[in-house]
Amino acid sequence: MSSYTNFKRYYNELVLVHWRDLFPGLVTYERFNQTQNRLFVPLLMFWKTDVWEHAPELALLTQQP
Repeated sequence: MSSYTNFKRYYNELVLVHWRDLFPGLVTYERFNQTQNRLFVPLLMFWKTDVWEHAPELALLTQQP
């Protein structure tokens, strides 16, 4: 079980500190929230059009024998 009680703590204490070299363009948590609010609808449309088209294939990949 994770010791992070919420996403803000997870992002600030793990992602920004330990993963900055993997993701050089990381923004602060506050900026992340602003961007998330602005991009929610486009991301939802991408998910609906692209990901759901491949959902049966993804389901087959995740099934256990």
